[in-house]
Amino acid sequence: LTLTLTLTLTLTQCLITASARAATAAAAAAVSVAAAAPEANANDGGKRKGDKQSSRFQSYHDVTDEAFDEIKDQFGLKDEFTKDMLVTVSESCRTINLIPPVVRRYVVNSVKVSSRMLKTVFMGVKVFDRNPKTKAACQFRLSQEGLPAMLPYVTRRVLRVGVEDFARICRGG
Repeated sequence: LTLTLTLTLTLTQCLITASARAATAAAAAAVSVAAAAPEANANDGGKRKGDKQSSRFQSYHDVTDEAFDEIKDQFGLKDEFTKDMLVTVSESCRTINLIPPVVRRYVVNSVKVSSRMLKTVFMGVKVFDRNPKTKAACQFRLSQEGLPAMLPYVTRRVLRVGVEDFARICRGG
């Protein structure tokens, strides 16, 4: 028997514009975990029949120092944004997800996760993708779905356009 538990945690970030108006950007970090008795999935190892993936459960890792430094330099992340807010599924940091500190404290660093009693299916909001084939200085690019959550922390490579200029661009002139 497998009990599926879905936790939805919401991050709300405030973005203050140059004109001192506050706009709210919200990002939802969804965590889906399956809690099972150790013997419940002993036969299938968490695999589904006919599934092409090796397992439906994910093992999350910390982002490497090299990857975090490259991202921080490229996008000018503020000092309040720490490496502890990011996790990755693979050691190569192909996809990087943003998680709230409370999720790291209670899910990632949990004894139940490390002992495989609590198995993670998905966690966080995808914020960075890695493209190793690019010739750009940074191999990472911001993900569209993670942009609202990352915007308050990014200081470089951001273009702010006023309403009038945006309307002019939309009209084609």
